[in-house]
This record gives sequence, structure tokens and C-alpha cells, in this order.
Amino acid sequence: MITYTWSILEIFGDQTISKVRYLLKAQNEQNTIETEGYHEYSEGLVSKPLSQIKELDLIGWLESDTIKDGVNAIKL
Repeated sequence: MITYTWSILEIFGDQTISKVRYLLKAQNEQNTIETEGYHEYSEGLVSKPLSQIKELDLIGWLESDTIKDGVNAIKL
């Protein structure tokens, strides 16, 4: 079984967050793989005031925004 661990390394935007730099770590019993990248959120996806946003919100939006046809492109 693969375990995925997301981290948000940096956020970009003035009044609202528009883009993040992330790290995704995938681990199974034998291997660990890490990938780092940038993601620009779809317009209107970030739906909370900046002061109320937590890392879990950013990760949730990142995951949902990168799913196409039921597959997460980053995890793939």
C-alpha cells in the first residue's frame, strides 16, 4: 500500500492564494519517492479569506484541482 504525504512549501498571491509550491512524498514498504512542483489553482477554487486558510485546506484544494477522470495527475 502506498502512503502519500503532502507538504505546502510556499504560497503565492496577494489578497488570495493563487499558486503553491508543494512536496509530495509516496512511500510503500520498500521505496520512497518525492516530487516537488508548483500548482496554480483554478479560478474561484480558493474560497476562504487568507487569514482562515490552513495547510490542510491548501492540500485539499490541490488534490481536488489535479484530479482528471478520477486520477490524480501528481500521484500518478
